[in-house]
Amino acid sequence: MKCLVVGASVSSGYGLDGFRNDQQLFATKFLNYVDGVNPQMIDNVGDPGDDNLKIYRSALTRLMQNDYHSLLVVWQNIPFTNIHFGLELHNTRCGLISSVVPVNDINMVSKQSIPRSVLVNMQKHLLAYYNYHWDIINLLFYCNSLIYVGKSTNTQIRFVHYSLPWRTNRYFEQHEWQKPSELDPFTQEILQCDERDDEESKQLYKQIHKEYNNIGGMQSAYWLNLYNPLCDKKIDTGADGLHPGYKSQEIFTEFLIQCYLESLTKSTDTV
Repeated sequence: MKCLVVGASVSSGYGLDGFRNDQQLFATKFLNYVDGVNPQMIDNVGDPGDDNLKIYRSALTRLMQNDYHSLLVVWQNIPFTNIHFGLELHNTRCGLISSVVPVNDINMVSKQSIPRSVLVNMQKHLLAYYNYHWDIINLLFYCNSLIYVGKSTNTQIRFVHYSLPWRTNRYFEQHEWQKPSELDPFTQEILQCDERDDEESKQLYKQIHKEYNNIGGMQSAYWLNLYNPLCDKKIDTGADGLHPGYKSQEIFTEFLIQCYLESLTKSTDTV
């Protein structure tokens, strides 16, 4: 029996001594507990810096090529979108739509280069006009596609919220409201309620939920911690001084196991 782990830095154990093969990595310990799988039978293909499109492609490709008992996906932060410049033998990837500021120039063919200052300026302008809605739509598509494939391959699908932008319970549930102040702050931010009249905000609210539903909606039963982000439980860092350390790994493991056990009493769809 084999299990698959896909994500970015956090799921790949960046900052831990053994990286993705570290026996204390929360993803490894969680799967060992809930699926009884030997760590050597876990394929962890998470790569630092991957965005959610790459995470989705990696998960889908592996599911098409191999038989897995379960898939654990730890989604990347939103916003985080990589842009690949040109076509080179070396990496030209840059997270232009993210909070991570570019640190290096990008060297290209014929001694061309994109200066760091240009990348920083591009990022500044892209973020100025960014809205979370489109990344959320993409994420719902990725999740629902993997759920569909998982059913056809008899693979148990589980998603983890590490640091996604919503925090309010039932964000994905549509409800009636009269004033934008009745909405949670994140929904108000997406709708830009302070820059519109209430009627336009209501129309946009209906529109975003219609688009969620059109793509299959949020299937919360497949999420271990949909409204309780793992990053809030981080208490230390690894060798890199940034990503979760060993104490955090233990807390993450215990928390996700508890979420899993609670899910057994709520739904039989995922476990």
